[in-house]
Order: sequence, then C-alpha cells, then structure tokens
Amino acid sequence: MRWNDYKFFCDRPDYQSRWMIEQTLELAEKAGNLVLQNQLTNVLETQPLEMPSDHIGGRVSEMYKLELCLEVRRQICELIVQAKQSSSTSTSTGRVLAGFEEAWTEYHDYSG
Repeated sequence: MRWNDYKFFCDRPDYQSRWMIEQTLELAEKAGNLVLQNQLTNVLETQPLEMPSDHIGGRVSEMYKLELCLEVRRQICELIVQAKQSSSTSTSTGRVLAGFEEAWTEYHDYSG
C-alpha cells in the first residue's frame, strides 16, 4: 500500500490502532462489560489495514477498520467518560483518556 492511501485510512474515524483498541478493551474488562469485550476482541481478530512496505511501526501500530453498531459506540464513549472520572486506570492517564474520548466520540458521530 502507498503511504498516501495508508494515511487516508488512518485519518478516518472508523480506523483505530491496535494499541487504542487494546487499551479500551482493558477498560471494558475492568468494568466487566462483556458486550464491549466481545466486540473489541472481534475487531482485533480481523485483518488489519495493510501497511506500506517501509512502515517501521510494530504490531501495536496496526490499524483496524471499525464496524461497530451505534449502541456499542455509545457504550464505549460512556466507558471512557467513566474511566476519566474515576482516574483508576493503570494504563491511561487523564490526558490519554481525553484523547480516547475525542477519538471514540468522533467515531460515534461518524456516519461514513
């Protein structure tokens, strides 16, 4: 894949990195939300976006297409807000969670 094409997909709200999905999955596990755990695990079991041949990012930077229903998107946004309010996450600071909230809200509102 060419870099221009790769960047186009990576900039879309319906693509997220393995790292962000895994961190959100961890939050879902801590919250005991089985629906989100299953949905996010299913995303990680799909084929990631093909990387350009000279891409130096590792597995953590793989990008996945999201095709989650609106209800699951809403639940993810609520999960992130709750985690920000509790400040009890081991993997994410409030600053990172603000970025999570922005990214997941953008995806929630995305109709593409």
